[in-house]
Amino acid sequence: MHADTETDEVYAQMTLQPLNPDEQKEAYHPAELGTANKQPTNYFCKILTASDTSTHGGFSVPRRAAEKVFPPLDFSQQPPAQELIARDLHGNDWKFKHIFRGQPKRHLLTTGWSVFVSAKRLVAGDSVLFIWNEKNQLLLGIRCANRPQHMMPSSVLSSDSMHLGLLAAAAHAAATNSRFTIFYNPRYNSYHIFLDDYFNARISDFGLAKLMNMNQSKTNTGIRGTKGYVALEWFKNMPITAQVDVYSYGVVLLEIISCRRCVQEMEQEDEEKAILTDWAYDCYKDGAVDALVEGDNEALDDKEKLEKLVMIAIWCVQEDPVLRPSMRNVIHMLEGTVEVQVPPYPSQISIQYSLI
Repeated sequence: MHADTETDEVYAQMTLQPLNPDEQKEAYHPAELGTANKQPTNYFCKILTASDTSTHGGFSVPRRAAEKVFPPLDFSQQPPAQELIARDLHGNDWKFKHIFRGQPKRHLLTTGWSVFVSAKRLVAGDSVLFIWNEKNQLLLGIRCANRPQHMMPSSVLSSDSMHLGLLAAAAHAAATNSRFTIFYNPRYNSYHIFLDDYFNARISDFGLAKLMNMNQSKTNTGIRGTKGYVALEWFKNMPITAQVDVYSYGVVLLEIISCRRCVQEMEQEDEEKAILTDWAYDCYKDGAVDALVEGDNEALDDKEKLEKLVMIAIWCVQEDPVLRPSMRNVIHMLEGTVEVQVPPYPSQISIQYSLI
């Protein structure tokens, strides 16, 4: 486990090791994964208010929380006060003055609190967590509310668009049974990995996702997902296989090439460009693949490679899953060990995407 140095968000780094044939015959059981972490008993979490984050105020601690987590105050002195030292996820110690005062009287963290708020750049809506552990240490953590996420500039995507980046690295590891390191942040639900009761990864189209509560046993299974990524089997009551991921990979590959979304609102005169998979095939058929990377001189300098990548993507988004290559063959085509044949028309089913 790690913590981001700027936001204190916790994330996991995992290295996936392929199983040998004997290991693949055995199922993993939860007991083999070690004992579960115990929930701390003495802790409290509070969502910060505007007054909590004011540089001229302090942090108001609920009475029950202060009595449960903080060491007891000496009420023989007036006003009752003490110095607290709390350690954050990075091993840094923060000093606060804990005082019981005011009308009506309440628990406050004063001296040192504004320094902590400024250093962590906390705002109203963020959360703070205090834990008193079994070693009699006071631990401190924060959880930032969701901040606006900005799209990566197209110039950044463009510079690496022909190298396929981490996407190809992950696919290569899967195809060659080699080790691969991943980083998992639970805040970014677009990249959840789905596991069964025995911690085996399940096939799941990453264009579809639904979080459920621990006590929830069923949910609406109607087709709902990110427009454009969903393989057509979902709409045609066909068996769902690993080929749905090949379809989604093809869509992502086209996005990397063109530096645009798979479904995009367009003016009436450019309506044929709204669905990226349709437009990409039209460009390829008309010998105008350079239109997909208009203005990207790096991509235009190697038009042969550009056309090859577009052809691979079109193979991946075939309506008939039987026509789609396996992920292993996709890797071979990307590496140049397998010749890329001329792809047929994807013959996509007529699906109307709402762009509103």
